[in-house]
Formats: sequence, structure tokens, C-alpha cells
Amino acid sequence: MNVLRRYRVWHFPSVCTSHGTARGIATSARLLSIPSQSSETSTSSSATSSPPPLSRSANLPYQVPLTKNGNLPVFQEHRAKGGAVTWTTIRRVKGDASALKADLIQYLKVKPHFVRIKDPAMHVQVWGKRLEVVKEFLRSKGIREEYPLLKKTTEAEHSL
Repeated sequence: MNVLRRYRVWHFPSVCTSHGTARGIATSARLLSIPSQSSETSTSSSATSSPPPLSRSANLPYQVPLTKNGNLPVFQEHRAKGGAVTWTTIRRVKGDASALKADLIQYLKVKPHFVRIKDPAMHVQVWGKRLEVVKEFLRSKGIREEYPLLKKTTEAEHSL
């Protein structure tokens, strides 16, 4: 029996992202909005400029660099017996992974054997479906996702 399979196709480019996943309309609207510029102009200019303050994540013994698309590298992996076992994985960990493990154990209030370090790859894995909780933990530590602003097209570009 020859069955043609249709792949998931999103018909709305404002909602379409890579890998066939949909981003919420509110997130897309936030991407299109440009931060408002302050109407007040500074009349005094200082001769010496101070460097920007360090982020909270700069003081941590570990770093979790964002992916090239600006997302947090947190994924769910289904293993063993038809996906019955689920691990939430933090990839791209730089620095002291054991400190990240200790912070996760404290934040999630789980036993130490529920969090493990995959040493050669420097991945930290948490037992269970905890994707959003782990992302919230990383955001609370000062590691933020970057949403680049989408370029607004003009009517002249639409007519091409």
C-alpha cells in the first residue's frame, strides 16, 4: 500500500519558525514591535564613559551560551522502550558543570540522582519532563533568550 505522507506545513510566515514548530502570536507580535525611544534627549555629555555593568550570569562559575538562533539550549530527549524515559538536557555548558548540577538540585528540590552530568559532552541532564522549569531556572540566573527584531517590510518591497 503506497501512502503519501504530508509533512507539517505552516501557511502563516509570521508564525512559522524553523523545524516546523509554531511560535505564539503574542511572541511574534513582540518580535515585530520596536522598543520605544525616549523622547527626552540628554543635554549633558560626560567626557568619561563607564563600561556597561556585567550581567548576573557573568558571576556564575558556569555559562550556558545561547544557540545560534538565540534560544536556550534546553531539550527533551526520550530514551528506552518507546520513549518511556524522558530526560531534559542542558547542552553547551561551559565551566563548572557540577556547580550547575548543585544549583539545579537546590532549585528543583530533587534528589541528587535525578540530575546527572554527561562528562565528555558537558551536558547536564534532569530526569523527567522539566523543560519549562529548567528554562525558568536559567532565566532566573541571568541567562536570557535573545529575540532579534524582525525587519519590517515596506509597501515597495511587497510590490516586487
